[in-house]
Amino acid sequence: MASRDVEVAIADFMGLIREVSNRLGLGEYEVKVGFEWDKIDRLQIWTTDEMNYAYSGSTIPLAQYTPIEVTVRANADGHDFHQQVHDVALDCVNQGGIAHVQTISPARA
Repeated sequence: MASRDVEVAIADFMGLIREVSNRLGLGEYEVKVGFEWDKIDRLQIWTTDEMNYAYSGSTIPLAQYTPIEVTVRANADGHDFHQQVHDVALDCVNQGGIAHVQTISPARA
């Protein structure tokens, strides 16, 4: 699994949470993010190198993935919400040995 795919999935999921929050007027959500696969092979989260080629050097093959549990403040201002998206994505790829997200930059002040 490509780490970028994980990041895009998290960004889409968090965007959905934000939109639902805006429509329903609710502020906080308890979120649990996990991944399912056939488990015939261990789960590997790949990143890319500086030339944008798939790179598995830091990947930790996972026999299981422990779901990430977090409280999302969907009604946070744009800066804080962006940082939450970054942090959830980073938590997800960290389990696979990936130290940095590639598509979601940290929020800037």
